Formats: sequence, C-alpha cells, structure tokens
Amino acid sequence: MSLVILTKSPQFSIVSKETYKKILRLLLQKQRGPSGVTASLLRGLSELKYKYQVNPNESEIKGASCIWVNESIEALSWAIAHKKEGQLLVVGPNLVVSPLEHNSLICNQKINVILQPSLWTKELMENQKPELKDKILIWPAGVQIPKQNYRQKNIDVLIFIKNQLDPSPFSRILKYLESHNLNYEIITYGRFKQKEYFNKLEHSKALLYISDSESQGLAIQEAWARNVPTLVYNRGYYHFKKLYFESEKISAPYLSDECGMFFTMPNFEANFSNFFSRLKHFSPRSYVERELSDLASAQKFINIVTRANMPEKS
Repeated sequence: MSLVILTKSPQFSIVSKETYKKILRLLLQKQRGPSGVTASLLRGLSELKYKYQVNPNESEIKGASCIWVNESIEALSWAIAHKKEGQLLVVGPNLVVSPLEHNSLICNQKINVILQPSLWTKELMENQKPELKDKILIWPAGVQIPKQNYRQKNIDVLIFIKNQLDPSPFSRILKYLESHNLNYEIITYGRFKQKEYFNKLEHSKALLYISDSESQGLAIQEAWARNVPTLVYNRGYYHFKKLYFESEKISAPYLSDECGMFFTMPNFEANFSNFFSRLKHFSPRSYVERELSDLASAQKFINIVTRANMPEKS
C-alpha cells in the first residue's frame, strides 16, 4: 500500500495560521501535541522500513492508495476535495476536539477512518455524532525509547504542572513533600524545552503529574520510557465550553499498574505514601517498549489502514 502523509495542504499558504504555529514551535524547539504525534509515526514507519511520502506534490498524491491527514484542517479540506476513487482517507487524531468544529468537516462522507488517541476521546466524539461510530478507531502515538539511564537520581519528585491546581491544594502537596524531607522540582507546561524535561526525568525517582485531562498523555509516556513511575492527578472529567464527559482514566488514558497510580486531593497523602513506597515495583519502561514505542505505534497504524483497505466480504 502506498502511503502519503499530509500535514499541510499542497496549496499551502505561507501566511496561514498553521504556518505561523509550526514556525513558532520550531524556533522554541517545542515539538508537542500534533507535530509530536506525526514525528512518532514517521520514526516508527522508518524503523519498520515501510515506504511513505510526506507532503509530496499533487501529482504524486493522486496515485496513493492511502492518505493520512494530521495537524492541518487546510490539508483535510484539500484531501476531501481531491480524493480519488479507491483511495483510503484516514484522518486524525490531531484535527478537532469536537466533530462539530469547522462546520463538521470531520463528518464528511469521503473520510474512511477517523483516528482518536484513546477510548474516552473516541466515546466523546461518538456521543456528539453517533453516526461516526463505525469510522472512529483508537490509535495511540508512540514515543522514543532512550538508552538505559544510569544517572544519579537526585530529584525525589519531579512535579509536572499542565493545569494548575487551586493554590490551597497545591500548597498542601508541597508541604507534604517538605515534611517528609523529599526534594522536588517543578516544571510547567509551555515553559520548557523538551531537552530540559528529558534531562530532569533522567535525574528523577518519580513524576507527579497534574493535568485536568489528557487525550493520550505523551509527556507521561516520555517519563515511562525513562522508567520514571508516575502519580497522576485524577479529576475524573473533561469540561471545555459546552463539552462535558466523565471517565475514570481521563487524566492518563494509558496508565497501568506497571506505570504508576492515580491520586485525588482528598486522599493525596495516603495515595502518595502508597505510590512512593512501591517505586521499585513499577516497570514503566517495559510497558512502553511493548505497547507505546514508536515501533509499536507504527505497527498498530499499519494494521488499521491495512484492515480498512480490505474489500468488504459480501
């Protein structure tokens, strides 16, 4: 199967908002979210020696049997308008939060497969547009597996803040750590470069992750890849504008017993004590190598598009 990957429209405009965002990420050395998902798949496909083209010219796209669109609504609009008979059009997971966005473009009948990064994001989309249920498939992106880390673990707890807790609960967390003579460092989403985060992880015994929700949680996976167990704040629901959805694993969809635990503020002290006493029993790196590496993720992607491209049995 010939695969074309589009992260921009072939009729790409240098003045588009998407262009500015990509340039800004490049200048800040921040490859997060959508671009990180695409980069993972490209690395994984390369490991598998699977042939693909990224943003080729229009003539080369016409002959592709499968087109995957990510990152760009402009690219999606172009792919829908120019889709050829027999082509498989796969989109997502980083295009919309709600299927109602962009005049419900994601609902276009020419789209064959809509990828979502986790079970709860799939269910959220299905709740809004039940007719998409058969098209939506779960596909988590992967992360790179670094070499084994033998650096000194001189940070007891690295605190990653994506969404700030109210001052009172957060102060309670810090006071607890200080009262137990545990040193910590704080890193805030959007205010660091990826290399800085990786360096801190390599010196950390544990990660305490504070986020209201995660569609997948690549930053958490990056900690697991470095064998750093995580204790994740579990609010239990997603709320954005008029969207509201509850899920038990909404803050870390892929958290398993191998990787760490959840905590709630009413039970923080007990949750943390249990978690920290069990650090040596977690094996997050092994879990990522098996399920969430670039290689594993790319193979799952190939399996999805191969099955989707098979003719239906009569």
